This record gives sequence, structure tokens and C-alpha cells, in this order.
Amino acid sequence: MFKINSILIFDLEGKFGHFKKYYSNVSSLTYQIPPRTVLTGLIASIMGRYPRDTYYEIFSPQNCKLSVRVISPVRKHIECLNYKKNNGVSTQVRLEILLPMKEKIVYRIYFTHFDDKIIAALKQKLLDSDLGYGIYFGQRQFRANAIFHDEIDCRDLKIVKDPSAPIVSLTNKKNVKQFSDRKSMEIIETSMPCQMKKIINGRIQESMVNICYERNGLPLFGNFKEAIEIRNDVNISFFTQMYK
Repeated sequence: MFKINSILIFDLEGKFGHFKKYYSNVSSLTYQIPPRTVLTGLIASIMGRYPRDTYYEIFSPQNCKLSVRVISPVRKHIECLNYKKNNGVSTQVRLEILLPMKEKIVYRIYFTHFDDKIIAALKQKLLDSDLGYGIYFGQRQFRANAIFHDEIDCRDLKIVKDPSAPIVSLTNKKNVKQFSDRKSMEIIETSMPCQMKKIINGRIQESMVNICYERNGLPLFGNFKEAIEIRNDVNISFFTQMYK
């Protein structure tokens, strides 16, 4: 079982986003929330201490747990972009872009790591508004910002088996016993990249994960195997389960 000493909570904000689906080629489709691989890259960028493709093991599911909560719902819009090749020839590609339903796209991120020094270093970066190399919602033209929200000490956390309260974040599909039949829930189930692996000439996708979340940021009601209860108030879950 993964041991949690504390959970760092911060918000990611931006006006546009594109998190490319792995099976999308000619038309670039996007996930509605950032995959785990995007978040680990974003955190590594904020830390500013890891050369390219060297942080995968540091933030592997065995060493690090992450979750996403939708704070501000998004909508999708397709734009046609012109890409210019080295030979001067242009080509058009349809790009699916995330836009906010209100003013901004906002995701709440829950982060923990077995190394307390990494949590402390990231917290200080966020408090200082020092985002290292800068962060983006998927592509460099979609600038984003990270804002510290809270840090939860282990004394205010507990792992709950068969929780009765709803989960406010995403959850791993394997963690779901049965969803409630509430008509208000718009549950999205999707497969996302979970972990990357460095190879000689670049990187490859090492593992995938199936996750579920509520499209508009509403809690997930149902029967679940486990959840992390924060301050006797809300339940969250991670991309990968605490127990195997």
C-alpha cells in the first residue's frame, strides 16, 4: 500500500487547452481533463530540476499519486490550424480546443509523493509563484497558471474502505463497484496514458489507466472500494489505486 504523509492541493487555471488523445492523428482530439502524464510533466517543469525525459521514474505511480477535480466545466471547439513544413508547404489540421464555460478553465490537483522533500519543494515553488520553465495546457500557445490551495497533513487524512460519501475527484474504473442512477450525473469513462518510459531515442508509453469523472465537476455517487477522506469533509481518489 502507498503511504501518504501529506497531500498538496493546487489549482491549474487557463483560458484554452488541448490534451491530445493518444489515438488521434489527422484530427487532433482532446481529453477534457489533463492525463496523469501531462500532470507529471507539468510538475517536473515547475520544479525546474529535471532534464528532459528523466523524471518518469521519480513520478511513477509507485512513487507518486495524483488526482484531478473539475472546478470549472469546459466545452469543446474545433479550429482549423495552418502548419508550415520545412519545405514551405502548408497543411491544415483540425484541432479540438477546450474552452471555459465561464471565465477560466480550472482544475484542482491533488498531489502526494513518498519523498516529503519533493512535496515541500513544489509547495514552496507554488507559494513563490515560481513556475520554473512555465506551464501550459497541452500546447505552448495555451499558457496556464498554478495557484497553491492547501496542504493536508496525514493527521487530517484517512483511507476509507467502502466509503458512503461521494467522491469529488476522478476515480480509477477498478475502484468503482457501481454508480448511482442519479440523472444529474454525466459520467465520462476514458482511457488515458498513465506512465511514460525513457528509451535511447526518446520515450514510449509504458502504461494506460481507465478513469471515470463527472463532466461538470459534480461528485460521483455510488459504491466504491476505497477513497481518501480529507478533514472529515470530502472524499477523493487517485488515477491509480492505493491497494493492488
